[in-house]
Amino acid sequence: MFFTGRITLTTEMDSLTALLRSAQAELRQSHLYPLPPALTLPSPATTKWSTREELKDLFGEIIRSTEQRRLLSMLNELHRTSYLAELGGKPDLASKITAAIQRFSNREVRSGREVKKVEELDAAGRANGNGKRKTASARVWIVPSKSALEYLDAPAKQAGLTLQQQAQSQPTGPLPTAEILVNHLPLSQYFSKVKDRTAAIRPLKLTGLLGAFNVHALATGGGNTGQAEAVALGLARALVVMRPETKAVLYAGELRRSEHVIRMVADRRWCTAAKPEDGGEEEDKLAQGHQGGKSATWRNPTEY
Repeated sequence: MFFTGRITLTTEMDSLTALLRSAQAELRQSHLYPLPPALTLPSPATTKWSTREELKDLFGEIIRSTEQRRLLSMLNELHRTSYLAELGGKPDLASKITAAIQRFSNREVRSGREVKKVEELDAAGRANGNGKRKTASARVWIVPSKSALEYLDAPAKQAGLTLQQQAQSQPTGPLPTAEILVNHLPLSQYFSKVKDRTAAIRPLKLTGLLGAFNVHALATGGGNTGQAEAVALGLARALVVMRPETKAVLYAGELRRSEHVIRMVADRRWCTAAKPEDGGEEEDKLAQGHQGGKSATWRNPTEY
């Protein structure tokens, strides 16, 4: 006989285990389980299970991490079995399993993945994006410049035209210009180094939209290089909101500091501690004073 102080959780686990075994036995009779190793089955729809706090409210007691992992493993296996039963033409069994595990989900089991929130332009027609680099962060807003409106609308006007007609309909006015401000200062004044200015406007160069948008960025934390790369990341994300067709170009770049290529993912690396400028000689002297002899890191130069 087995005794436990967690009667609610134990009873629920026994119930789920019995349901899984009976479902697998029914699928085995129909030659649907187990699947042949050579058969590739599409992955079932993803679902998000209850958190540890939600499970505590459900069972009325604190759930340990090991118990939570066991429960989630059982729920995932039941979810896959329900998906297999649905594909195998057993909707009743699939519905039975879904009804048993649905209360452990903080959202309904959906037939497809959750659609991400689509960023939109604000009331002023601006797009914004956030960027981070180490301890630096930036918020960037972009809006089309007046001199670039003719160029930005050109692809839509040329739809359905022949190549000759497209060449004749190209804008012939002066090249567009735009204003780029970082913390209310022009880009050239805020970033004194050329490499920082180049890194900040890299997304515009990659997409061929340099001069097409007025940019206003607010950067905080970190150093100049970190802020420049944070501005670049926020600018890239704002460009994707304003011009979705630029997403493929921006995602194609790899993160190489020597080339200042922008990646659409925040770089969360941190600096290591600064090394002593004297090669550690000062630490050796202090160690000798405390130990009364040579320090453990001391090496005879003649040994090399």
